[in-house]
Amino acid sequence: MLDDAARTRDATSVATVLGALAPLFQTLPESIAEIRSETGTHLERITGWTNRRGVAGVVWQHLERTLVGVSRCPADQPCPACRLGEPCPRDTWTASLADFVLPEPDEPSVVAFWNPRGQSSDERGKGAGRGWAAMRAVAPPLADATLRRCLDFYRAERQPERATDVADQVWREGCRDPAIAALHAMTTAAGGRISDIEAAIGECRQVLARRLGNTERAWDHLAVVAAMLDGRLARELVPSSARHIAHNPVRAARAPRFLRRAVVA
Repeated sequence: MLDDAARTRDATSVATVLGALAPLFQTLPESIAEIRSETGTHLERITGWTNRRGVAGVVWQHLERTLVGVSRCPADQPCPACRLGEPCPRDTWTASLADFVLPEPDEPSVVAFWNPRGQSSDERGKGAGRGWAAMRAVAPPLADATLRRCLDFYRAERQPERATDVADQVWREGCRDPAIAALHAMTTAAGGRISDIEAAIGECRQVLARRLGNTERAWDHLAVVAAMLDGRLARELVPSSARHIAHNPVRAARAPRFLRRAVVA
């Protein structure tokens, strides 16, 4: 069905099928041979990849080739998700496949993906791990979407410094995912100087230029971060003498809550 819709360039049908297909990614087998036997689809296994990463990488390559030339839903023919104002499955199916790569992130799986040497991101200057780098060589959007799962894990574990360090290192490696860009821009602007804020805004605009109508929530968050930094820069450019300085509020006198009555002997 997806092949037929993609062949006819029916964007609405493609998005509808992808929306129904995305939840089924969680039930993918961990063997390419099993996929071939069940579906009859010819998928070439990536050399050396036999686990979930390999299956996800191969499925991503197959679907990406299938969807070449298919645009997003037209405004007059939205898919069910677009009709509800939700992100279009045409933009979110890669993130759904990333959930299969790291279904329940924990410390070992996160470290194994982005830094498989067994060292945490802040020890001895270890760089981006081979798991992310290897997948990015085959399926860059899938690698970056899986990396978001790592960031979500660190945030859930209240380790924001680990998430910041991951974003900093993969940014230097060329990752321009909107979630990574938003986190890295906040780190860049943390210095508070005008030059820092301008550099952070430049990073946001550089990545937002690649959005091309993508409806994924991560892009909305990046746009909000850029707008917030714009406002922060505008405030910093105003001389301190011209800024409004609020005075401490003066509370009006209130009548006593309880009134004492004279006791008549």
